[in-house]
Amino acid sequence: MKTARTVKIIQTHYVTGVGLLAEIQHHLNGIAPMSILQCMDSGFTWQVEKRVLHGDLIVHNQEVIFDKETAYTHIHRHFTSPEQLKRRMSTSLRKRKQGIYAYLLRSDRTQTIPDEGMELCIQEAC
Repeated sequence: MKTARTVKIIQTHYVTGVGLLAEIQHHLNGIAPMSILQCMDSGFTWQVEKRVLHGDLIVHNQEVIFDKETAYTHIHRHFTSPEQLKRRMSTSLRKRKQGIYAYLLRSDRTQTIPDEGMELCIQEAC
């Protein structure tokens, strides 16, 4: 059985050696690995590989982790000052309150990246 819901692309980056990193806004209980995100206009699809957790939030026990997100990795940024860390933590916490989380996606087409602001239908494997 599949369920369909909508998520919004906030930002995307193609990171060499890592893949397609997308910040996605949703108010769901996470997005399960292997879920398909589809653009209803173009028909393009992207598969959710895993959630990307923020190391600074993990260390301070403030990262949001959903039960259905069984595959994840984390990124850890280096900061040059305590003020820079505080600003980044504040930004990350604000994004969590807005329902914005990072995911690694795999495109159905080579190097295809969803546009910022695009709404995608999510089809989760149950």
